[in-house]
Amino acid sequence: MKNEKKLLLLNGRWNFGNGSHIYIAAYSVADACRICNEVVGYESNWRNEINIYFSKGCWGRLMDGIEPERGAWVSEHRYDKPERVYPKTELRGTK
Repeated sequence: MKNEKKLLLLNGRWNFGNGSHIYIAAYSVADACRICNEVVGYESNWRNEINIYFSKGCWGRLMDGIEPERGAWVSEHRYDKPERVYPKTELRGTK
């Protein structure tokens, strides 16, 4: 059997104040920080945000039925269905 890396599942507030939420599957907190930087398009210190405000080990109820794989999904409002924001399907070579 292939030795696969285990994913860390996280979810937390996003865009502070408008009720949006992000769901991340990453190999580590450092990897989650890299994903956040990619999503927003600039480098920032996400570690504090993730350590304080994110739930770790929790995929979130809105993610039911979505198989965890490395990436990020955002729901624009509290109960909206999350949409994949990283990596974009075009970046993965599938449309």
